[in-house]
Amino acid sequence: SLKRLETDFIDLVLVHSDGNDLHILNDCEVYQTLEDLKREGKIRGFGFSGKTVEGGVKALEQGDCAMVTYNLNEQAEKAVIDYAAAHGKGILVKKALASGHVCL
Repeated sequence: SLKRLETDFIDLVLVHSDGNDLHILNDCEVYQTLEDLKREGKIRGFGFSGKTVEGGVKALEQGDCAMVTYNLNEQAEKAVIDYAAAHGKGILVKKALASGHVCL
């Protein structure tokens, strides 16, 4: 609860996918619940850490941000970044250094 966390709100909540992005977004009520929490002022924003371009774009249609894998070696989710830029949404990047391989 927010009381146990000693705060009035949470800045950002991310839903992490197991790879079934569209099932999570379409068939589970998690995004609706997060929308309700945002409307109530309990969270400031919510987003999705998915595995597919389709899931990332779908998540941004309703949410505030998406987490994508993006680095010099892996740019398959660039379409999600482009969608976010065009619609004023946020992007969080995971594996930006390709799990350390880009540094070698």
